[in-house]
Amino acid sequence: MLTSAPSSRQLLSRGICCLLLVLIVGCNSKEQQNIDPKDLENIKLGEVVHLSGMLKRPAQAVCALADYEARLEEKEPLSRQVNAHLTVMKFALDEGHWALVFVNGDKVDVQVFRRSRLDFVRRHEGVPRNFKAVDCTSVTRALVTKVDPFVPALILGEER
Repeated sequence: MLTSAPSSRQLLSRGICCLLLVLIVGCNSKEQQNIDPKDLENIKLGEVVHLSGMLKRPAQAVCALADYEARLEEKEPLSRQVNAHLTVMKFALDEGHWALVFVNGDKVDVQVFRRSRLDFVRRHEGVPRNFKAVDCTSVTRALVTKVDPFVPALILGEER
């Protein structure tokens, strides 16, 4: 039995379907996040939350980078490991972004957040009394709270 070759119209339709499938799968296959940004957005003003309860992947330490920062300060114990990773990545933040850096053994993961969705500040006088703002801490000690300097913003810290 002879079958006819597919018409150019059928080939075009199949090609478009395959291209759409590749684009959909490719666009949705972003790297797994360490923390869901919605979990951070849902923190209420003044509420203090343990970061460990929000993690989707294991981590031993966490550090915060504000907008325009590309490195940790040298005084931070993890600065050599983290800064080496950031240098290899050619990492840089602009005015519209901040990041959390997660360290698990030799592995360093950077998760970038948009300030338009949720801002970040290093320090604020409106933090609860038992909260001490930090740049880096162990995940077991890590706390986050939300303050409102002009727009709601997170601060990384630990208990005093």
